[in-house]
Amino acid sequence: MPEDRDPAIGGWQRAREADRYVIRFHAAPGTNALQFVFGASPSQQLDGFILTLDPTGYGKIQKLPGGAVVADAPNVSVPAAPYGSLVEIAVDGQQVFARVNGTQVANQRIPELRAGRVGILAPLSRPAPGPTCDLRRPRILILTGN
Repeated sequence: MPEDRDPAIGGWQRAREADRYVIRFHAAPGTNALQFVFGASPSQQLDGFILTLDPTGYGKIQKLPGGAVVADAPNVSVPAAPYGSLVEIAVDGQQVFARVNGTQVANQRIPELRAGRVGILAPLSRPAPGPTCDLRRPRILILTGN
């Protein structure tokens, strides 16, 4: 999401603001618009951070609002799988780690990261045939203790 005004659609987990958790889900084949939002405040403003989990830049992390790049997408090749992609994200305080189909796409310490809400965004600005975001079997595990 390079610009604040880029249209997107998404959903939030509003039950809890955690700072230690693991999230897993399958992105169905054809998913081409997938961003994970984390560290967001309960306000109506879109803030926090975005982790790109689609072919436009696996692993790129941006700060919201504004879209300042915190971490560029690593130069990695994510292997395709006939069943789609297994996405795993772990947040432990200020450390963010993500894998797609077993390939590490993010491992970044973000000093400004705080406990907050998490969600999924699907940018609507994808070229033809348009954005697709199909997630299956999402699971969140809130970690406790140190």
